[in-house]
Amino acid sequence: MFAVAVTLAVLVASMALIYLATQKLSQASEELRDSQFVPAVQVAEELRHASDELSSKVDERIKG
Repeated sequence: MFAVAVTLAVLVASMALIYLATQKLSQASEELRDSQFVPAVQVAEELRHASDELSSKVDERIKG
């Protein structure tokens, strides 16, 4: 009976650790998405805008 109780205690403890690890990974994933991917989108938009500006300047020099 003692072995069954110990086994159940270990099982409950491991499930709790898995739950906590999952929660921490979920939180870290949200923080990573907020901190890296949003600025990456901003950088891509800024690069696209700068590329458009350079293209228009090159077109002006070619025509003028």
